[in-house]
Amino acid sequence: MRAPWDSGSMHDGSGADKREGHEMKSTSARAPSASLMQSTRSVASTSTSTSTSTNKPYKIPDFAALHAVQAAHFAALRASTAAARAPTVSVAPHLSTDVRAAERAKFEGALREREAERERERERERGEREEKEREEEKEARRKAVVKAHGVPEWYRDAPKRAGGGAE
Repeated sequence: MRAPWDSGSMHDGSGADKREGHEMKSTSARAPSASLMQSTRSVASTSTSTSTSTNKPYKIPDFAALHAVQAAHFAALRASTAAARAPTVSVAPHLSTDVRAAERAKFEGALREREAERERERERERGEREEKEREEEKEARRKAVVKAHGVPEWYRDAPKRAGGGAE
């Protein structure tokens, strides 16, 4: 496949350019479609002027005609794809903030309940500790009161001192 302006010396029609011993392969991503190439060739061959001099080895392409064919081709593509496209329907994004807020409120409720249970347990332990301290204090007071005790039995029979006491 040759373009109308190719002289054939640099291009052999195999899809690879040969320049100064280097081989460069053309990519299909850059290659236009076959129908565009055919229409471009037909326009270029009909619109180029045939030169009468023999010193020109190639024909000069008519770029305005080439651009017009290409623009018409792209306009047809745009029209065919626009008719086939469905209109875009917007959809509200699904955010998980409401779900997370509900889960967080549930978690915080359970956390408050556990904290309240711990507080009740601390209060109960404090009450028990204070009651125990009051009982220990009562026992210490009861033991601290000095009471007179009677003279033991063995003390009456004990020997008396010899000197200092009045009988």
